[in-house]
Amino acid sequence: MNPEGNHPFFPLLPNGKRDILYDWQLRRTWEQFEAVYEKGLVKAIGVSNCSQLKLEEEILPFAKVKPMVNQLEIHPYNPQHNLVNWLKSQDIVVEAYSPLGSTDAPLLKDDVINEIAGKLQVSPAEVLIGWGVAKGIVVLPKSVNPDRISSNLKYAQLDSSDVERIDGLAAAGKQKRLIKPPWSNVKLGFEDWFQVDP
Repeated sequence: MNPEGNHPFFPLLPNGKRDILYDWQLRRTWEQFEAVYEKGLVKAIGVSNCSQLKLEEEILPFAKVKPMVNQLEIHPYNPQHNLVNWLKSQDIVVEAYSPLGSTDAPLLKDDVINEIAGKLQVSPAEVLIGWGVAKGIVVLPKSVNPDRISSNLKYAQLDSSDVERIDGLAAAGKQKRLIKPPWSNVKLGFEDWFQVDP
């Protein structure tokens, strides 16, 4: 992102796409993370929204300290099974942001999720959180509502057949990213979102 852009967090071009510095190398940002880590100012460093391709091409070959975590959009409609398995093989912790989807997301209304919730007498949110926990993923549901924050600590204990049914939702035609920022001309490298052209 362009630090001299028109917004301190998400600078945009006149066409509404993100204002990105294409000559900046991701490994330079990672070197800055490593410096903070080596000074003992943080206990862990990681990445967010990094595909296997991005990690293998732009960070891991140059890293002195391997990313300890990768925070991704992970939920039953965007499970990223291959990436999750690869990250685990690299001993990189997988964190799921928006595991319940985003505002008005279809996940909480999904028939399979609701059927399992009814069978277990729990909420659909507990099923979604339980799915992530069963997959060995750190689940980070977000809320500003105190009651929901408390309820997000609960999760359903799913058996392997329930996990398998939920695992199959995306492949059955429900694959969908619910959070898709307006990037421009960026090679992201995800199976379902490889390249964003200008």
